[in-house]
Amino acid sequence: MKLVDRAAVERFKDLLEVERAAAASVSGLIPMATTPAMGRLFAKLRDDEAWSRAGLTRVIKHLGGKPSPDTGNLAQNVQAGPSLRERLGLLNRSQAWVVKRLDRILEEDLDRETGGFLRQMRSLHAENVHLCEELIMTLPLPVRTERSSRRT
Repeated sequence: MKLVDRAAVERFKDLLEVERAAAASVSGLIPMATTPAMGRLFAKLRDDEAWSRAGLTRVIKHLGGKPSPDTGNLAQNVQAGPSLRERLGLLNRSQAWVVKRLDRILEEDLDRETGGFLRQMRSLHAENVHLCEELIMTLPLPVRTERSSRRT
C-alpha cells in the first residue's frame, strides 16, 4: 500500500481549486470579448485551465489523494470587477500567483511525470500571464467619477 503525502496532496488540491475558479472566471469573460483575437485568447485560457485541472487531478490521484470538488472564490471576485480591464487584471494576478507557487513546488524532489507536467503547466501559465498583460495594456482605463475619485 502506497503512503499518501498529505502535504503534497493538499498543495495540489489548493492549485486545483484555483484552476477551477480561473476556468469559471474565463468562462465569464468569453462573452465580453470584443475582437476575434480576444476571443481566441480567452478560448486558449479556458482550454489551458481544463488541461491543468485534468493534470492536477491525475497528480493528486497518483499521490494517493482524492481531488475535492471545491472551487475558490476567484470567479465571483472577477465578475464583480467594474470593467473588462479590471476583471482580466484580477484573473492575471491569480495566474501569476500560480506561476510563483509552481516555482516553489518545482524546487522539491518530484517524480519525473509530476515534474514534467508541472513544468509544462508553469510554462503555459507564464505565457498566458504575458499574453494577458499585453491585452490589458490595450484596454481602456476605467472611467473614474468624481465621487469615486474623492478621498474619504
